[in-house]
Amino acid sequence: MTQTYQVTGMTCSHCENKVKSNLLLLPEITEVEVSKTDNTATITMDRPIGLDVLQEALGGASSKYQVSAIAPSKPI
Repeated sequence: MTQTYQVTGMTCSHCENKVKSNLLLLPEITEVEVSKTDNTATITMDRPIGLDVLQEALGGASSKYQVSAIAPSKPI
């Protein structure tokens, strides 16, 4: 399954690489695409992972990187 999340706090390519490498440390995650421009991380995982687990992988609640769910678009 693949899910896109909002990730704030990324300001450079080093930030993108850090977020990606930290998320890939989780065994359930198989692929990560990160964009500082869009403030997103698109994560491919074997099973659903809670936001709390993703946030902990990024350094916890006090990290400069904050992950949150993206609200689904509403039909027009």
